[in-house]
Amino acid sequence: NDVCQEDWLEIYEVLSSGREIKYGRYCWSTAPGPIISDFGVNRMKVILNTDETGVSSGFSASYTFMDGANSYGDCGTNITGEENGVITTPNYPNGYLAHRQVCTWYITVRPRYKVLLYFETFLVEGEPSSRGCSGAVVRVWLDLSQQPVELCGSELNNETIQLISTTNLLKITFLTAQKAVGAKGFKASFTEIRDKGSTCDQFRCASSGYCISANLYCNSIPNCGHFDRSDELNCKKVVEIDFVMIGSGVCGAVVLLMIVMCSLCHRKKKRRRSDSSLTAQLDISRPKPPQFEIPPSLHFLPMDSV
Repeated sequence: NDVCQEDWLEIYEVLSSGREIKYGRYCWSTAPGPIISDFGVNRMKVILNTDETGVSSGFSASYTFMDGANSYGDCGTNITGEENGVITTPNYPNGYLAHRQVCTWYITVRPRYKVLLYFETFLVEGEPSSRGCSGAVVRVWLDLSQQPVELCGSELNNETIQLISTTNLLKITFLTAQKAVGAKGFKASFTEIRDKGSTCDQFRCASSGYCISANLYCNSIPNCGHFDRSDELNCKKVVEIDFVMIGSGVCGAVVLLMIVMCSLCHRKKKRRRSDSSLTAQLDISRPKPPQFEIPPSLHFLPMDSV
């Protein structure tokens, strides 16, 4: 904070060449967020400046040496050659974990283009205007040779809700301290743009004047930024027919119908067998009529015997 003029604390990253890159200037009660040196940088410098009046309690800080396994940390990555995309904090939107995490994203677009970063949602513990970002912090480097923009809290203002790189490279870090309590985190979209005034044979944003790829029109992402939604206006919803799913559904219905028909036929056959068996049982159990034998003495004789 450049407002700090009397007593302040400055933190620098010292490169192997001796060049120093300032993280920021801090004063009052706004504690800086967690700081980790960039990959390959093993020196940092802290400067405390005071005058003769208005002396306060000072500061207390802890440091540790970490194994630099990679330049992206726990959840970052290198994004190159993409017209747009979305990045989120770990476990978003259920909240990042309450322990130390390091995430670094490098976004590189084509030469003569810039990166527009827009925070769609943002909730990171801390309050930059009062107690600072001691538990967690988001830093955005619009120029790697300049100090980053430091963000935390529950609301971003018009100057920080969207940011534009000064070159074709943008760096974002998300750091949490070991004492972090956890929060929802952030969701941000990035877009490759050309500034207003440049020639544009793709899609020109109505209000901001940015030139973006025509492929990004009506993609449900605000690629023109927070103050311009012209890339999402007059969009026609295209209903896509999934013939594979339809075919699978029809085949499933046919198979189910065949199973039902086979089941009905089996029941009919079983019923017929049951009826036949019952008829046979009735025939066996039915009593036969009695048969009488006529004694020989009762036999009728022919008339010529009388």
